[in-house]
Amino acid sequence: MFLFWKSSDGFDLSLRLLLIFSVILSIGLIIVPIIVASALKQRKRWAWIASWCLTVLYLPSLFFPLGILMLMGILDKEVKEFFADDKVFNVASNT
Repeated sequence: MFLFWKSSDGFDLSLRLLLIFSVILSIGLIIVPIIVASALKQRKRWAWIASWCLTVLYLPSLFFPLGILMLMGILDKEVKEFFADDKVFNVASNT
């Protein structure tokens, strides 16, 4: 019912759009880390890159402790060795 209210000045429309955008963004911020974490368990290279992106987003925010934990996990010796392996970075070479 809230989404169908009408006003003459258009101010309510901007508030409704802000609410919709905020809800969609919040849902995305919940779902994306879950998808990345499950893909990391499957050792997908794109998930490693996505986890770097999430870490960069989390470090300068209120999620700083979570960003530090993510950074510790990404910089782990075994993780770096696995994702630095040439087999993982299989770039269509003809050799």
